[in-house]
Amino acid sequence: MAFFELEQIERKALFPNSEVRFIHTENMTIAYWDVLEGAVIPDHKHPHEQFTNVLEGEMEVTIDGETQVIGPGQVAFYPANAPHSAIAKVKSRVMDVFSPARDDYK
Repeated sequence: MAFFELEQIERKALFPNSEVRFIHTENMTIAYWDVLEGAVIPDHKHPHEQFTNVLEGEMEVTIDGETQVIGPGQVAFYPANAPHSAIAKVKSRVMDVFSPARDDYK
């Protein structure tokens, strides 16, 4: 499939106060998050590289012990197996890109 309509993709609740929609290809996963103010993505790690692009709002992101608040126009990169977490400073929309694809999210 070459085109997707985000509103047609099933929303999932993986963490409290957040919903996510996934698009999977053979080599990557894209996640579109809607998070409420104060939502917490707990510290975790995975073998995938990851980029986070904040589309709206602000997220406090910690990657391997380094913390920064990022907003629209800012992108965070997570190396494979780097511990990371996030807290929504305000209601936010975020896009994550994972490579390789996240089979655990399919």
